[in-house]
Amino acid sequence: MTAKAIQNKNNGKYYVLIISCPACGQGKESRWYHANNNCMKHTEINEWGYVRCTSAHGDAFFNWRWDCGRHNGIFKKANQEYLASSLRHLLTSHKLTENGSFGWYMSLVANVGAQFKEN
Repeated sequence: MTAKAIQNKNNGKYYVLIISCPACGQGKESRWYHANNNCMKHTEINEWGYVRCTSAHGDAFFNWRWDCGRHNGIFKKANQEYLASSLRHLLTSHKLTENGSFGWYMSLVANVGAQFKEN
């Protein structure tokens, strides 16, 4: 499924990535930015589970590493245990249930979940 996300990086609708830490499950939801190579651009995600920054660097959600500030500068893989609670913040931050985009969210959860099953 990571390949599916990468194949669909130019497809679908993107939303700004506003989630809690998918690596440790801690902290309040916030906007995430791409820290690699000091890019520092905000990130967004599509329903295929492809995450990109606004400078167009991107990869499948599973391949990203995360640091919410509680990891002492160590970027960690997302933990499947915290995935649902982390992604649910997208529902409220973008009002997906109100604007007819709940199907988008359900596709995202299924596609990101499949990335974990694959790897």
